[in-house]
Amino acid sequence: MTNAPTVLMQQLDNMVGSYREAVLDERVPAKVRSHDLRHMAFWHGYYAAVVTALAAGEAPDVLRGTYKAINRKAQELNARHDDAALIVMIGQAHACLLQKLPELPGDLRVPYKKGSRDYPRDAYVATITEHFDMHVRYLKKIAAGAPESFHVFHI
Repeated sequence: MTNAPTVLMQQLDNMVGSYREAVLDERVPAKVRSHDLRHMAFWHGYYAAVVTALAAGEAPDVLRGTYKAINRKAQELNARHDDAALIVMIGQAHACLLQKLPELPGDLRVPYKKGSRDYPRDAYVATITEHFDMHVRYLKKIAAGAPESFHVFHI
């Protein structure tokens, strides 16, 4: 990757660290924490799987369906994991992304989900960072006393 994507990867890395701090804030109710961790573990694992497949020269298994349906499925799939395991899953997916993203050509288009546009590699990294940022802002508002029903993302 060139210097600009390295900066983007550093921003992503910093944002994942901010997410970890925000989600582990003791003022975040356990129910909200678990729900958010299940969501982010699913998506970060998905991002890592897509990038890993592309880095290997393979077609990734791209998600299909509405965001609402996908996010519901994320909750179901990760319901068996406790918060500690979900944090580990996010960390493993993140390490994979940091390793595999530099292997992708800069002009490669990365699919997000069926029916959605494909992103240039750098925009894909920025989109992942924005996803984490949205959740950090949400969790900070919850920690500051916003009602649990306050959602900035699709449930």
